[in-house]
Amino acid sequence: MIWRDEELTNPFSGKRFRRDSPHSVSDGENRFPVVEEIPYLRANRDELRDKILNRLEAGDEKAALILLLRDQDDWARGEPPNETDLQPLFENQNLSLREAMSCLRYGAVADYFAHRWSDPTFVSGLALLEYHLPPSAKTICELACGIGHYLREFQTRGIAAVGADVVYSKLWLARKFVAPNARLVCLDANYDFPFADKSFDAWFCHDAFYFLPEKKRVADELKRTTRGAILIGHAHNAEAENFSSGVAISAGEYAALFDEPILYDDAELTGAAVENRKPAASKVNELKTAAAIDLVCNANGENQMTEIFQRPSFLAPMSQEKLRINPLLLDANGEIQPSPIYPSKRYASEYAPLSDYLKLSEAEQEILKSIGRGIENDLSNEKILTDLARRRILLDLPEKW
Repeated sequence: MIWRDEELTNPFSGKRFRRDSPHSVSDGENRFPVVEEIPYLRANRDELRDKILNRLEAGDEKAALILLLRDQDDWARGEPPNETDLQPLFENQNLSLREAMSCLRYGAVADYFAHRWSDPTFVSGLALLEYHLPPSAKTICELACGIGHYLREFQTRGIAAVGADVVYSKLWLARKFVAPNARLVCLDANYDFPFADKSFDAWFCHDAFYFLPEKKRVADELKRTTRGAILIGHAHNAEAENFSSGVAISAGEYAALFDEPILYDDAELTGAAVENRKPAASKVNELKTAAAIDLVCNANGENQMTEIFQRPSFLAPMSQEKLRINPLLLDANGEIQPSPIYPSKRYASEYAPLSDYLKLSEAEQEILKSIGRGIENDLSNEKILTDLARRRILLDLPEKW
């Protein structure tokens, strides 16, 4: 969770950072704040950075944190939260993740983050990790990690996780609610990464790479800082219709950024996970109609599917004791429904057509009701529970979801 001296570099000067106070790091000339053990290294925020450091040096960490929590990305459409909005974050220790996102004025993004654990795009990422994260990987860094959904998956499987994102408040939510033990850093991916050469066994970037305008630069930095695999998931395809608001490019252009990568239609990975089978790779010319693509390349040139798993599966729950019925399948009274109840029309239009695996048969509804009453943990039920978890009908959600 804690960054050691000289482990990070200044992305703008290339000089190593050392801790020069409990709340800051310095390269000898420039200082950057560290709040909740999250270094704030964003570009083009010099004035804000100085204000934050001044608040910290005056002993007002709350004021510094408020400044950080109000900082948004360049895609944000709404107004940032004001101090009144944020007060419950400091006054109520029992806030849920969803309540915290409301305080931060996340709007529609809050729906996405609250229910991402069963979205088809999230499931595709699990399949990508299942079949292509090297079995020997001990460290992984996720670029644009958001509030830490995948970081949580890494940590529960014993993989040391680092999360990087341009929005501080998302990292703060990861620290407080989702992946408390991950090491986190707030950075701008369009500049040099603050990591040494070959720092990680793998890089992972999911449902975000298409947003980055400097894709060639980012790809080069991913290659520089990994000694193993690079996994890019759910990259929107400019040749196909999708819900992208980013800077998508074609499948061929994505592939050209890396060294002969393995390519997938994102929908194929989702289907493979739900159907419990290996995914089928695609050639570039077969992906023109794919709404999103995934790709894998390896720094050592060994681009192939993992055959022998030496870690817990990403497609099965780590603990059945913590499983909860997917909230999308519960009505306002907590009654189980046969089909998901989506939080908005936009959310439903984007995910419902690809989420048939969340629909329940009458028999499955009865099984879930039995689980609610306390089902006996025999072998047959264990298989049923594993299947329901693989289909994301049962979820291992954060305690304060």
